Amino acid sequence: MIIKLGDFQFPKPPEDFSITSPQKTAHIELPEIEDVIQDFGPGPKQFSLVGIFSKKMGGIGLALSLDEIKNKGERILFSIDRLSWLVHFQNFNFKVLRGGHCQYTIELIETKRPEPFIFVREPDTLGPDIMDFYIAQLKAQAKAFRLHNALAQIYNSIGKIDEYLANVRSILRDIRTLAELPMNLLNRLKFELSMILLHCEIIMAETKRLLTVPARTYSAFESMLSYVYQYVQGIFQEAGFMWTRANSLPNKEKTHIVTNQDTLQSISKQYYNTYSRWTDIAYANKIIDPTTIKPGDSLIIPI
Repeated sequence: MIIKLGDFQFPKPPEDFSITSPQKTAHIELPEIEDVIQDFGPGPKQFSLVGIFSKKMGGIGLALSLDEIKNKGERILFSIDRLSWLVHFQNFNFKVLRGGHCQYTIELIETKRPEPFIFVREPDTLGPDIMDFYIAQLKAQAKAFRLHNALAQIYNSIGKIDEYLANVRSILRDIRTLAELPMNLLNRLKFELSMILLHCEIIMAETKRLLTVPARTYSAFESMLSYVYQYVQGIFQEAGFMWTRANSLPNKEKTHIVTNQDTLQSISKQYYNTYSRWTDIAYANKIIDPTTIKPGDSLIIPI
């Protein structure tokens, strides 16, 4: 449960405060939480507080989970541009000051995996930047998979996801929403996303299987496999979201029946007023050799 306390900002943290540099300590005052605490009524209280740090590189959201308002917290969650990390910490001190202010001191220990379901996006929002983050985390661990043959499939699929994501990024480079894509690129996008989903399923199935192997044969990889499973879940969610959105868009294509005189170049000239877009027609129809089209064939013409 996350409670938004309104439009305010935390005071600026110390210059050396960074989520990427462990063992840093920040002293921050959080305004106006007295009323929020009271909203929960009597009995044990468990809640989250949300605010914004002021940083040169952009806003960093902070969610702090407390249990029964005691001097020990369970977790702290940093979120940068919709990407979230769980952070373990120690030496947590918390007290409510006069006027409803809260003062706490946190010493960060280490960052852990993100929570891929922490954000809710608009239907047209594009997500390759989020998948880029997950891939970066996976690649940081991927070299270790070379140490054991049984993990080769996972390692290979991570590489494939990275490859297909690069293609997705290229397709979406100059647009804001999927609705702006011409049909040929939309079809290509759906193919790339389907391959990402396929390799995500391979990785999730394989990691789940290895984690249940009798006698813990892969116990040395247990934490890494769990770590990878969680990241791939995030990619799977993002790719699935985009694939569903791409398939919900209206069909923007025409059909052409091939005649005796037709070539892909002449068909391209007919519909696009240029010979150069014959490759779009070939891609949409999965044509490898353009000389194989014959009279009577029905071709999809992306518009």
